[in-house]
Amino acid sequence: MSEEGRRHLGAIIALVLGSFVGLTLLPIDLTGPVGRWLGTTLWRLLGVGAVGFPLLGLAVGLAGFDRLPQLDMKRAAILVSGLVIVVPFIIGVLADVRPEAFDSTDIAPRLTGVVPGFAAYYVVGGIGPAGGLLFGFVSLSALTILTIAWHPLMRWVGTRDGGDALDGKVGGAVGSRTGPATIARTASAPDEEEEDLVAPPPATRREKKPKKPVRTSDAPLGDLADDSVLPPIDLLTLPPAQEGDASGAELDRLGQVLVETLRTFKVEGSIAGRTTGPVVTQFEVVPAPGVKVGRIAALADDMAITMRAQSIRVAPIPGKGAVGVEIPNPTARMVSLRELLESGEWEHTRGTLPIALGRDLEGKPIIADLAKMPHLLIAGATGSGKSVAINTIISSLIYRYTEKQLRLLMVDPKMVELSMYNALPHLRHKVVTNNSDAANALKWA
Repeated sequence: MSEEGRRHLGAIIALVLGSFVGLTLLPIDLTGPVGRWLGTTLWRLLGVGAVGFPLLGLAVGLAGFDRLPQLDMKRAAILVSGLVIVVPFIIGVLADVRPEAFDSTDIAPRLTGVVPGFAAYYVVGGIGPAGGLLFGFVSLSALTILTIAWHPLMRWVGTRDGGDALDGKVGGAVGSRTGPATIARTASAPDEEEEDLVAPPPATRREKKPKKPVRTSDAPLGDLADDSVLPPIDLLTLPPAQEGDASGAELDRLGQVLVETLRTFKVEGSIAGRTTGPVVTQFEVVPAPGVKVGRIAALADDMAITMRAQSIRVAPIPGKGAVGVEIPNPTARMVSLRELLESGEWEHTRGTLPIALGRDLEGKPIIADLAKMPHLLIAGATGSGKSVAINTIISSLIYRYTEKQLRLLMVDPKMVELSMYNALPHLRHKVVTNNSDAANALKWA
């Protein structure tokens, strides 16, 4: 079962359990003896806090189906579970509930419950009613800040200059509507709002402002007098010495198997050459006279099954009278980031925001320019390398520019991938994990 399927199943179970507990709290008998006992016990122990259990199931269920934008399932459970205790506790402090009143029919002890009531009694006995209320206020604030990044004094928090509503939260965070190129947009002075820096691509908004000088692709980002140093390359791991491309004998055998497989399907041809990469080898198959290229391409899936390969790609090779058949190597070679950053292609690239992506079919390093990708989407199945790609892009940028030349804004609502970068000096603000803060940060940028 996929992660999303497990989350949805958990959400359904939470909704069902919450509905059942909610029915046990009703004055009518709909859940049998088990429900009557459960409802009576919850009312007595938690008072009005018992209502939190059906709300807990509802909140966890909605969060599991992504219906609560500011909460995930874990934080929803923490929030409601905390309110189950904090709210009756505050009622007990206000009503001055005492242990001997729990067996009475008064409304205040029934609303407070035994557990929050005893807690309120002992807290008030130690620090008084005023101290008890302050303790409840602090507990409520800590709970809401931990889960939804809100507290009762939020309205008292002011902003600077009136215009930058998120300036105190995401001070100097970088970004714009043009995507990756904004990483270089506000990168020169970390302690002030840099609006006079040269802009990468032309802005799409029409504003009556003095035209900014255009920076060439080989001009450095940020402060020219930057005395910071780049991280040492020794922080990156070298690839194991024993790793390498597939041996010639293995590839010769693989080519022979390819020819024999084609003959099995009544297609004659010969191997004219091959190009070997870290993961895939491209064989140049010269078809016999009268054999159409489309016939070989149509056999790609059949050849993959016969050769026990995960997949096979077939395409004509431009400029050659041959068909390229790409087959996974018997043993794939891991491409490390360090070997790409130590390559000549990386040293001589003139891109504004160069990123190392890997090696091509011929084993040559692939160095792209992030500034030429105004909209970049990384997608793929589980385990296909999305997280590795994101970490590689970030690492490439910080190995190219110092914190005075480059500023980053990171948003990670799931708190899974980017939290490790909180200590990165290139960040103008810690990784944004709250959805509302993320929206405000993007508007600010």
